[in-house]
Amino acid sequence: MEREKIHINTISDILQQGKIILKKRERHVVYSNDLFYKVWVQNWSQSLITEHCFNIGYYDNTNAECLHQFIYDETGPRGYVTKAGETFENRGSKNWKKMNQVCDKDKKVNFFKLMLTKSLNANGMHADMFPSNIIQYQKNINLIDFDSFRSFDLIFRNKKSKFENFSLNAWWKPHETALREINRFIFEYMEKCLNVGKHEIGIKRIDNESDIEIVLKHLDKI
Repeated sequence: MEREKIHINTISDILQQGKIILKKRERHVVYSNDLFYKVWVQNWSQSLITEHCFNIGYYDNTNAECLHQFIYDETGPRGYVTKAGETFENRGSKNWKKMNQVCDKDKKVNFFKLMLTKSLNANGMHADMFPSNIIQYQKNINLIDFDSFRSFDLIFRNKKSKFENFSLNAWWKPHETALREINRFIFEYMEKCLNVGKHEIGIKRIDNESDIEIVLKHLDKI
């Protein structure tokens, strides 16, 4: 999956004049002419994650076609540019209603099977895969917020991979947060998008890769 790399200096006017739609301590998102520019500070602790995931094929044109360009400078990755698509919810929302209205059951099943299979192959998964971070682009379901990927070592074993440069003791509790959110997402998606409860899957928590395989096998029955 090839994507152009652009120097941050070449988009300085856009970043200054575009509409800021999200601003946090180390990163912000600017909107201009149907493109979203997510930019972070130099040497951000999560700056290596996005390109790592594209390099190993976790993100590709099946689930991230909206990714347009990578942003760089002399220090390394500084962000990325995505094309606008149809949003399912506003930022932070975990309401699946619109996605259920827009996507039929087969499409939702296939997307979930794709993501769980890719997660097992990549030894990690997007840890904030809720409606506000999922869009429809060119008739396909796409992820955004690409830097939210976390390794299974972090999620299940509280150990970092080489592309995860944050501290395990960071204030936002990387391990605890990722484990909680992937559990919440997987069971909410199964219940609210596919009408499958925990009792039907046969497990109450996702604590390792084998549990994800159990969910994946259940999807084959739908």
